[in-house]
Amino acid sequence: MANIVVKKLPNNLDRILFHVDSETVEKKNKLCGWIIDMDSEINRVFYSSKNGKTISEIHLCFPRPKLGESFPDIENSGNSGFEIDHSNFKAEEKYNIKIQLHSGQTISLAEISTVNSILYVHIPKTAGSTINNIMEELLGHSAVLKHVESKSNWKDELQNRNISFCLAI
Repeated sequence: MANIVVKKLPNNLDRILFHVDSETVEKKNKLCGWIIDMDSEINRVFYSSKNGKTISEIHLCFPRPKLGESFPDIENSGNSGFEIDHSNFKAEEKYNIKIQLHSGQTISLAEISTVNSILYVHIPKTAGSTINNIMEELLGHSAVLKHVESKSNWKDELQNRNISFCLAI
């Protein structure tokens, strides 16, 4: 089972607001987020393989009512959400979310990686808490299941939550 890790890439465009939701557990195989261009310069949004080959267009059409309220002067800001189906992503591959401006300039907003699952069994007094904190920071709270020994349904949680890291003591 592969898990998705998103790393935002630096760009010098303050007018582009971009976010990927950290909690997309309910939408299995979907990576959700939103993009707003304060100057309406985006011509297209897409994701590509690491070698630059376009895989699919990303349509900014999913409702984001709070963004519409926050940016009422930006056209379609209330429908600036996107979903990417990552069920066909290959394990250990990298992809990029990109925008292309009307000028033709292409800018990478984020790198998407697939990571195989990790099961970590902690041996007491071997820095398990430190490792656990690092993994939770890297992968996010929803991708880490801690102290499974106290959970009677730990197998179900591993499957339902698409867990990357499991700390057992």
